[in-house]
Amino acid sequence: MPKISQIPVKYKGGYRGPYIDIHQLIDRKIKVDVLDFLITDSKVRGCSFMCKMQLRISGRLAVTWCSSELLSGFLKDCREKEKEDNIVIFPIEQAIFLIGEDRAYYMADAPEDAFVPDYEEFERMKKK
Repeated sequence: MPKISQIPVKYKGGYRGPYIDIHQLIDRKIKVDVLDFLITDSKVRGCSFMCKMQLRISGRLAVTWCSSELLSGFLKDCREKEKEDNIVIFPIEQAIFLIGEDRAYYMADAPEDAFVPDYEEFERMKKK
C-alpha cells in the first residue's frame, strides 16, 4: 500500500476554510460574501438535505451549512437566473444571514453596522 506522499494525485478539494456555525453568523450579524453553494443529501438525523456554502469573511475563506429550504431555494433560484440570463450573481457580496418571524433563514444586504471580524476575532469564531 502506498503512503500519501507516494500517491501522484493533487488534492483539489471541496470548499476551503474553517467551519463557522450559521447561528454564530446570524447572532452576530457578520458580513459575508457567498461565493458558492452545494446542496447534498444529509447524513444528519432528521435532516434530509444540507446546503453547504463557501463564504468569504473579512477576506478569509470559511464554510457554513444549513438545512433551510427557503434559503436553499433562494440560492438555487439565483444560480438558475445567473444561467438563464447570463448575468453574474455569485459571489453575493456584503450580505448577512437572518432568521425571519417564520423561523426560516434569509439573506439580506449587510447594514453599515454589520460585524466585520478582524484576524483575532475570526480565529476565535473558528473555535466556537
